[in-house]
Amino acid sequence: MPGPRRSFFACAAVGRWVFVAGGHDEEKNALRSAVAYDADADAWVALPDMATERDEARDVCVGGRFVVVGGYPTEAQGRFVGFAEAFDSTTWAWGPVQEHYLIIPLILLLSSLSGFCGRHQGRRRCGSSLEKRLVFPRLSFSSFSLF
Repeated sequence: MPGPRRSFFACAAVGRWVFVAGGHDEEKNALRSAVAYDADADAWVALPDMATERDEARDVCVGGRFVVVGGYPTEAQGRFVGFAEAFDSTTWAWGPVQEHYLIIPLILLLSSLSGFCGRHQGRRRCGSSLEKRLVFPRLSFSSFSLF
């Protein structure tokens, strides 16, 4: 992978692409940089930088977009931000994420991290109070303390 050696980065596959964003370098500096691996061409490609440094961010794929959620900048070590940005491979640009766009994927992401989802009749089922708080109240990402 080109660029600085990175750890604790967000990584997800969207179509033929494997996206890698954020994390930190060997000096523990949070990164804004991102790269993508094109499986068809067997080549790495540099992406534009994200708007925000994001160490220990989470990721989710929604609607063909690579969404990077949370993380924190170098100077805010361990104080996670509560907003997201998404890379769109059709426009080759990062952009902000509208809250409603992420509600269901965010619930699934949180469930995989916190284990609050259970199984019912062999299917994954999220019916916790956390899910209800995420879906029904008027919350913004800035009010989350989960990331």
